[in-house]
Amino acid sequence: MSPKVTEEHKENRRLEIMRAAAEVFKRKGYDAVTMQDIIDETGMSRGGVYAYFGSKEELFWALLDQIDDSHAAGYAKLLDRYRNAWETIEHFLRYQEKEIGNTHRSLSPAIFEFFSSGWRDADRQPFLVGRYKRAVGDFARFLRAGVKRGDFRPLQEPEAIAQFVISFLDGLSVDVLLLGSEVCDYRAQLDSLRLYLHQVLQIAETSREDGGSQSTTGETP
Repeated sequence: MSPKVTEEHKENRRLEIMRAAAEVFKRKGYDAVTMQDIIDETGMSRGGVYAYFGSKEELFWALLDQIDDSHAAGYAKLLDRYRNAWETIEHFLRYQEKEIGNTHRSLSPAIFEFFSSGWRDADRQPFLVGRYKRAVGDFARFLRAGVKRGDFRPLQEPEAIAQFVISFLDGLSVDVLLLGSEVCDYRAQLDSLRLYLHQVLQIAETSREDGGSQSTTGETP
């Protein structure tokens, strides 16, 4: 009689496959990757991988969901972690600077390939729209929480600010990917975004100057 496989074991094995797949996608992008590449990276049998994921596309969907879930959880923690409003924004921008600076060594090229080559696809296009709406919604909820706490006094609706920020960051990431960081000078552009957020959220100077604990964990926003 074969041993019973626990749900915890299944989840750990699934995450192990996803971690291996992420490394392959980082190295090769999306289009050039095959399931055999992922199988080789895991060191598992072909059947062992296919028991969890039927295709590289299914695997990639899972990675995208994992990234989005991580970002949503990070937003929820920001306002609790810092004493004042400006620190939450600074943490968010430091994280974005790190992510954009690491574009060519991250999943960003694979994500760009995945959506740019399949934006007309009946399955991918709605997912892309949903992913954008989720990103905007998560950031807007973060802003509304800051308003409720009395930290932000926005000049625009949180949804409008969130749409601008997400579109700006998406566009900047693509520019860095296609043109390179030196051409784009992404740090200067993020400084412009910092100035915009400071003005549009009407963060008091006392909040900006007040000292407080800063995260050194490198966690997602």
